[in-house]
Parts: sequence; structure tokens; C-alpha cells
Amino acid sequence: MSATVPHMHLPFGVARRFGLACAVAASAAFAAAPALARTVKIVVIGDSNVAGTGVASSETYPAQLEAALRARGLDVSVSNQGINGEVSGTTAGRSASIGSDTDIVVYWQGCRNDERWGGSMEACRANTAAALTALAARGIAAYPIRPPVYDRSMHKSAALTLGGRGKTIDYRDGRGPVPDGHLNGAGYAVLVKRTLEPIGKLVVAAQKKKG
Repeated sequence: MSATVPHMHLPFGVARRFGLACAVAASAAFAAAPALARTVKIVVIGDSNVAGTGVASSETYPAQLEAALRARGLDVSVSNQGINGEVSGTTAGRSASIGSDTDIVVYWQGCRNDERWGGSMEACRANTAAALTALAARGIAAYPIRPPVYDRSMHKSAALTLGGRGKTIDYRDGRGPVPDGHLNGAGYAVLVKRTLEPIGKLVVAAQKKKG
């Protein structure tokens, strides 16, 4: 024999407030779902230029790019997938594993590591081109950071590098400690300023595509 569960009667005022609270919660949950879906997902992939070796996480290129895009009122999420010391072939290989839910890939491979380990600039460019072609085939918009937007002479600027702030690095190439040529926060800010407009346009296009 099944037990009968007694019916609980709430005072009218309590019941009304409870009902309103449930309605508000349901409405908020419904509104949050499309807002999340409209967020444009950006992956920035590359070597130490992307990783931001030697700077605070808030000073890295991806972090500054996200802040600048949001300052323009754009709903974005920017992921830092940079690895210090990575050569172009490895970066290209990793790019194939970027999730299909990614809307935009910002691709920044400086090629310096290829040259340091006996590779060539031509091979680096070929690896980068192949990766960009593969991303396009998957329907993922890509923006490569390369000359003239990215000027390798920036790594010799005291104002734009960690070396200008007294930091040294030993590349183990026989020279011993030398001024660290990795970009500092100011250096990354220069790149954000140079790339903000074209990446912003890609974000707007992605938002329109999402509806």
C-alpha cells in the first residue's frame, strides 16, 4: 500500500514570492545561455611571443588583446596557447588540435627558434602557411602575425624588451648572458595596437555568423 504524501499549503504571500523567485531564476538561466553562445572564442597560438616569457600574465599579448577587444564592447574569450622555445613544425602540429568551437585563431610564430636549432626561415614560413590553410579548411578564421606588423627588430629595442630593463638570458650558443630580447608589456602593447583593427573585424564577422 502506497503512502499518501500530505499536501503542503503555503501562505499566499510566501507562495507568491516563491513563484516569482523561480520565474526570475528560470529567466536568468534562459538569458545566460544565448549570451554565452555569442561569445567569440579566440585562440592565440605560437612560441614565447605568445606565451609571454618573463612578463606578468596580464601583460602578455593574449591578455592585452582580450582587454582591448572588450574595451571596444566586443564579447570575446581569448586563450593563450603559446609555448616558450617552440619551433614552427610543433606549433603547426598543435594547431590541428584546436577545438572546432574556436571562432578565430591568431597565429604568431616568430621563427627564431627554428633558426636557433638549425632550421630555416623558409621552412618556418612553409609550416605556418600549411597550418593556416588547414585552419581555413576547417572553417576557422585565422589571423597571422608576421612582417610588417611584427618587426623582428623590436627584439633589439631597449624600450620594448626585458633586456632594456636589465634582464639577461643565456641562449647556450657560446655568447654567455646577453640582454633578454623577449618583449616586455610595452612591446606587446605595440602589437595589440597594430593588430586590434583587423582582429576586431574578424570578431564582428564571427558575431554576425553566430546570429
